Amino acid sequence: MKRLACAGAALLVAGAACGVSEGEPPSSSGAGAGRSGIDAADGTGARLDGGGNPERPVQADGGSAGAAEPEPFEVVDVPDAPCTPTTAALITILLPEPLKITFDHAGSVAERRFAFDSGTLAFVTFPSDAASAADASPPVYGDLLALSGNGTGLRALELDASGALVATAFDAWGVRLATSINVDEAGTGNHALLSAGERSLAVWRTGRELRSRVLGATAVQGQIFDFGPASCGEHDCNPIVLGSEGHFVLVWGRTAHDAGFSVSFAAIGTGGATLSIKTVLSSREEYRLVDAALLADQSIALLLSEGAPSRAAVLQMLDRFGNLAGPARRLLGAAEPWSVASHGSSLGVVARSLEDQAVFRSFSALGQPSGAWSCIDDSEPGSGFAPRAAIFAEPGGYGMVVRRIDGSASYGSVDELGAARTP
Repeated sequence: MKRLACAGAALLVAGAACGVSEGEPPSSSGAGAGRSGIDAADGTGARLDGGGNPERPVQADGGSAGAAEPEPFEVVDVPDAPCTPTTAALITILLPEPLKITFDHAGSVAERRFAFDSGTLAFVTFPSDAASAADASPPVYGDLLALSGNGTGLRALELDASGALVATAFDAWGVRLATSINVDEAGTGNHALLSAGERSLAVWRTGRELRSRVLGATAVQGQIFDFGPASCGEHDCNPIVLGSEGHFVLVWGRTAHDAGFSVSFAAIGTGGATLSIKTVLSSREEYRLVDAALLADQSIALLLSEGAPSRAAVLQMLDRFGNLAGPARRLLGAAEPWSVASHGSSLGVVARSLEDQAVFRSFSALGQPSGAWSCIDDSEPGSGFAPRAAIFAEPGGYGMVVRRIDGSASYGSVDELGAARTP
C-alpha cells in the first residue's frame, strides 16, 4: 500500500504541502502492496501547491509537531433575501413510494440525468425532457455507496455478498453491466467516487484512515494509496472528488479527537500518483464539509455547514492549488446546506431555509449573490415539512431534483441566475 509520509498535514489555515513524484504507480493485485510515495531520503517530487512551503513533521493523530494553535478562518455575512417561488417547471420523476426515497445527489449520465438517495441506496435515471415519472427508469436498488455519471454510463461503489468494496457499472438507463472490480476488503465507510471517461477515482475510509484508488473500465489501475493513520479524524469524515485538468482533485473534511475541524486538499494524477497534499483550513468551531464544486478556472468552492445541528451555510473559495481565496461567506437565510454546483464562473447552492423550505441561490466566483433565494419546493413557510434538494450543472445552467410534500420527487432546470430554463 502506498502511504504519504506527510499524511495529516498541519492544523493551519494554510497548511504545508507534500509532493510525490508524478510517475504512474505500479500495478497491484490487492491492498497492502507497494511502498510509501515519499519514503526516499529527500522526499522530493512534483508539486501542484503553487508555493514553496517546507514539509512539516506529522504526528500520528494528523497534527503537526510543534504547530501553533490553529486560527479560525475568516467568515463574513452575505445578507439574506426572502425567497420567491421558482419559475422553473418541476416535472415529477418519481411517484410517492413506500421506502420514501429522498434524493440527495444528482448529476448527468450520457444524455440523461440521474438522482441517487444515499439513505435508501437507490437511484433512478431520466431524460432532460422528461414529461412525467413514466419517462424515468424504475428505481434501482442495491448496496450502493457512491454513484457517478460520465459520458456513457454510471460507475458505482457497492458492497458484495461478503461485504467487500467493489466497483460496478450501469448504463444510462440503470441496467447493470459486466462484472464487478474488487477495490478493497470489508469494513469501509465514507465513500466517494468520480468517473471521468475510462478512469475513476474511488475514495473511502478504513478505520480512521482515508484511502484512494484509481479504477479503469474493467480493472484497477494501481495500488491502494492511504493518507495516514488518522487522516479521517474521529468523525464527520467526508471526502469529495472533483475532476480537474489532467488530474483528480480530492477535498475532505473531518473532526479530530480534540474536536478541531479541518479540510485538506490533494491533487491526484490519473494513474494514482499524489501530486500535492495539504490542509487548507481549520477551526475550533463546529463545521462540517458538505459538498464542493470545481469552477471553469479550476478554483474550488467548499460548502460547509456551521454548528451542530446546522444553523448556517458557509461558502469558502480555494484557488486551483488549494489555497484559501478570500474570506468565507456565511449565506444568511440558509439553515442547512445540501449541495453546490458550478456552471462556468457561477455557483448554485441548494439548502434548507430558516422557514424549512428548499431554496436555491446563485453566486459569483467571488461568493457574491446574483439574486435572491428561490423557493423550489411546494411547502409553506414554517410548515414543518422535511425538505430536500440536490443540484448539478448541465448545459445552460443547473438541474435540480426536489422532494415534494406528497413524497414524490421532481426535476427542474434553471439558468445561471435561477430563472426557468427549457431543457
